[in-house]
Amino acid sequence: MNLMTLEPPIRFCAAPAAPTMLAGIAQRDPDLVEGWRELIEAAPGSSIESHPEMLLGQTATDGLPTPGYVLHTLGDDGQIANLAVLLEKTVFLPLLGGTSGRVSLRGIRLAGGRLQGRDADAAVPMFSAAIETLLISNAARYDCLLLEDLPIDSPWWGAFATSPGLRVTMLVEPQMRWFLRFPETADAYWSRFSSKTRYNFRRQRRLFDHQWEAVTEPSQVAAFLADAAVVSASSWQGRRLGLRVRNDEAQLRQFRTLADLQALRCYLLRSQGEPVAFAVGTQWNGHFVLEEIGYDTRYAGHSPGTVLLLDMLDDMFQHDTPELLDFGFGDGAYKQLFGNESTHSGTLLVVSRRLVPTLAMGLSLLSARLGRMARAGLRFSGLDGWIRRCYRR
Repeated sequence: MNLMTLEPPIRFCAAPAAPTMLAGIAQRDPDLVEGWRELIEAAPGSSIESHPEMLLGQTATDGLPTPGYVLHTLGDDGQIANLAVLLEKTVFLPLLGGTSGRVSLRGIRLAGGRLQGRDADAAVPMFSAAIETLLISNAARYDCLLLEDLPIDSPWWGAFATSPGLRVTMLVEPQMRWFLRFPETADAYWSRFSSKTRYNFRRQRRLFDHQWEAVTEPSQVAAFLADAAVVSASSWQGRRLGLRVRNDEAQLRQFRTLADLQALRCYLLRSQGEPVAFAVGTQWNGHFVLEEIGYDTRYAGHSPGTVLLLDMLDDMFQHDTPELLDFGFGDGAYKQLFGNESTHSGTLLVVSRRLVPTLAMGLSLLSARLGRMARAGLRFSGLDGWIRRCYRR
């Protein structure tokens, strides 16, 4: 398989009987891009992250936010049958629990954590063979492939198990992932809660003087990002993890593109005119994904996050009801409370067996093992809950 580089920096590969790349922006074929668009817009379970408008921009002079590959296969009808978007990503591996720095690997990640298209699972072996070449060929530019938030039933878990040139490891062990599958009526959903819980929901909303709004249009984006950034700075996530809403030009373009594609669905909660909570989400092909939720901790006594979720669910039952609400990776009390389905997902790292990546992975595995031992000790002692509460103050 020959690797080529085009400018702007979209690299593509081509080989007989293997997935082939869409042309780079400078030479792209409008028919291929249109086929890519049609696939993402029609295929069940497709990811808005893989939409060409999110990656290529709307004009010929726009470039990918990060270099990458777009592999595709053609069906018997000559149309794109399956597609994988691979974006460059530097993967950082902690050393000794993160106390002594970290090491970086040159990586690529599978956007959306899955192939796009119908019967995509059956196409995984073909795509994994092409990706393997990117990692182990003499011209390889990458050390690893990152498969984030990967469902445990995904065939990607075993796709590289027999490759002598690659090492596969769980970067993040599988965790619970909660969903809300919407029943036919709102009453059918709320009836699953006890009468006491429903009373508490009503009481929380009644005692907290608030107003909410849904954000779906391009004209709403700038104001929403400005308000959400204020809340993010006052949230526990913002203080501990950094701003979750950046409100910069790149994010402004991203949200406006999502709104243009009718895929943006965000919410903002106000109290006495001040923004106090926000939720960032996308809705595409009937699936709503909750990307981020946060609230100003000064209002924690009013449970603004719960109040906002209740308002969101009311809106979703009344307008453009999705089939599924995805609460995102990781467990959480509010996800358990509002979700009615669950599975597990984790993060898989596929690493080249060249010397530097092998050494980095070995140190990372040692670090992870020590971390698991420390967390087990905290759970045994009962201190883990107390530490978590202190962390979020």
